[in-house]
Amino acid sequence: MSKKNKRLFSPGQIRTSAKVKLLTLYCMNRLPYPVSIGKIHEAIGVDRGFGYFDTVQAVSGLINTGHIEEVDYYGSALYKTTERGKAHGAIAEGDIPRSVRNKADPKISALVKALKLEHMVKVFKNSKKPGSSLPQS
Repeated sequence: MSKKNKRLFSPGQIRTSAKVKLLTLYCMNRLPYPVSIGKIHEAIGVDRGFGYFDTVQAVSGLINTGHIEEVDYYGSALYKTTERGKAHGAIAEGDIPRSVRNKADPKISALVKALKLEHMVKVFKNSKKPGSSLPQS
């Protein structure tokens, strides 16, 4: 097998559930609004060492330990970090390889922009319901 093919099929740096959890917290600590598991995976799916179901298991484990909570956000069940998750994620983010963080950061930034736009649309739609008024600036 050539060196090129060896690199193509080599496993990623994120192989354990603990590292998937750390990468999940790293991502979620940078998000301004609650998010779905699918969007979390889109942002952190930068490493071939894990897949969508590993992300689902990581979120489930982080809920069980109190690092993430499920919230109702405009009628959708989404996830956000707790204060405990923010504190522990900030302490442990150095354990994530820099190369993985460098790959994840642009995806996280794009997700932040999309979430802000989505939030503005939801706020606007909800403010147009009968009996409500537009928010005052």
